[in-house]
Amino acid sequence: MTGLGEARTRLADRPGRPAGRSELLGHDPGDRVADRHGRGQVGGMSYVFDAGAETVWSPALRTGELYARFLRETAAVLGLPTGLVEIASDMYEIDLGPYETLIAAIFETTSAARQPVLRGLLESVLLPSIVILDRAGRPLTATSPEQVDLIARAQALAMPR
Repeated sequence: MTGLGEARTRLADRPGRPAGRSELLGHDPGDRVADRHGRGQVGGMSYVFDAGAETVWSPALRTGELYARFLRETAAVLGLPTGLVEIASDMYEIDLGPYETLIAAIFETTSAARQPVLRGLLESVLLPSIVILDRAGRPLTATSPEQVDLIARAQALAMPR
């Protein structure tokens, strides 16, 4: 493991992007390290999504990165802010006001979508978001059978804190 200063020096070629916790601890993002179950994983840390003082989700690195990217792109298409505040490259604070507005818009758009590909794309970001809002004390309210189904499918996801 390298020192904190060396990790920051290595990150100089990534302008504009905050260092991740694993990188600041000296892990190269491409390193394979064992998780607590002895399985190899890239980087050795997970993403963290906090709402207030509570961690509402702590997915594996790739899962967290894909979620954050999908959410940003979906928000851009809908013309809304994400509500994600990047603390480090793998740590976000959720500003619940804008986040809840965005997820409600995705919820309405998804439940009304009749095109299966659009619906599938939106569900990939919506289902974890439903769980995040619920854990943050802001559950969505279903007003149609389609929305009841979306919430039930979201609640079935295994999402570590």
